[in-house]
Amino acid sequence: MQPYIKNWAIFYCPDRFTVRSDCPDPVSGKTGNSRCMGYGYNWGSGCMACKGGDLWKKQDGLVRLLNGPFSADYIGVSLSEVATPANTFFYGDTNDDRRQTLWRDVMPGVQSPRNPAKDAWGNAYEPPRHSGGNSFVFVDGHARWIKLPGGTFTDGGPWVVPDMSMYSRTGQWEDARVP
Repeated sequence: MQPYIKNWAIFYCPDRFTVRSDCPDPVSGKTGNSRCMGYGYNWGSGCMACKGGDLWKKQDGLVRLLNGPFSADYIGVSLSEVATPANTFFYGDTNDDRRQTLWRDVMPGVQSPRNPAKDAWGNAYEPPRHSGGNSFVFVDGHARWIKLPGGTFTDGGPWVVPDMSMYSRTGQWEDARVP
């Protein structure tokens, strides 16, 4: 998209100023220790509390791993695989770093149950960015601000969004891997 847009600033949330060592900001030469973008794509609800701790176990978002949980090979799902496009996140505010993902564990407003000063990944806690909520674009193309209920990480939520099925392309909260 960059050849058409010609401006990296459009990819950065104006209300996020987080700097991390693993944020390769293209404006600073992708060297790290840079500002993080602040938006991410829906990779699913994650699975921090799943047996074995496999983040990729459910694969209920808009991305599929091609070669197992530690692979770097991903593929997007087709639109026909999304059961409720008007209720499924496509893109939105995130606290993620270089991966730029919209996992529920890295959303602005998520706190670790072990340390409320941290998020579920151990990064510094960041509150919701926009008046107690975050902005999202849905698969059908509409955008919406959503007030976050807040709280700490518990599998099944809702602690990040009012309806955890918004992460799942199946239209429902998943307890197992989605084919």
